[in-house]
Amino acid sequence: DHIPYALRRKIPGLLALIATPQAAGVLGNSLIQSDPGLRYDVVKGLNKLRLRDTGLAPPRAEVEDMFQAEVMGYYRSFQILAAFDQKAGLTHRSWETESVLIRALRERMEHELERIFRLLGLFYPPRDIHNAHAGLISGRTQLQANSLEVLENLLRPEHYRLLAYGLDPEFSLQERLSFAQHLCRTSVESKAEALRILLSSEDRWLSACALHEIGLARVAELTDDVRQVPHH
Repeated sequence: DHIPYALRRKIPGLLALIATPQAAGVLGNSLIQSDPGLRYDVVKGLNKLRLRDTGLAPPRAEVEDMFQAEVMGYYRSFQILAAFDQKAGLTHRSWETESVLIRALRERMEHELERIFRLLGLFYPPRDIHNAHAGLISGRTQLQANSLEVLENLLRPEHYRLLAYGLDPEFSLQERLSFAQHLCRTSVESKAEALRILLSSEDRWLSACALHEIGLARVAELTDDVRQVPHH
């Protein structure tokens, strides 16, 4: 904890360069990180090791656990986004008309989705997974459809089902939210509830965006919550 944050983010890349079973073991044991940036760096380091030598990949059970956790985080973000934006399922966006908060939420989901696919790349063919992810975020309808088809044929049914509700435009917003509620075992019923969740987020930028939104909308019922937000 005394190591500067910027230096800590460099360590996974260095371990990937060392590329020994010991270095792979250290990376594998570091998968559980509360900080999303560090989590990304660890998974990226493991991706590099997996490309170099499949024998350096971490145990599948550990990766599966992290995959499940990241997927739940993604759907939780989706629930929060949908409380503000009824077009939350659409892949095209109008940055000019979106609030800072909605843009921040979408960016968080993009990062979550990348981590999900990087984790999949640890136990499925990495190139196929990379290409599928690239197609899904391309903004091109046909490429997105092709990528979903590839994933349906490549992934185990339970893995594909977890992703399909978040990525397949054939599912309605209500179907997505119902699946998210089933998976996360909770829901987000209002904008005020979503803002309250974001105020207590460990992501300082999202918390700041929520404060800004509360100020703009003058959400009186969150006055006490705002007072309890720590000042950094």
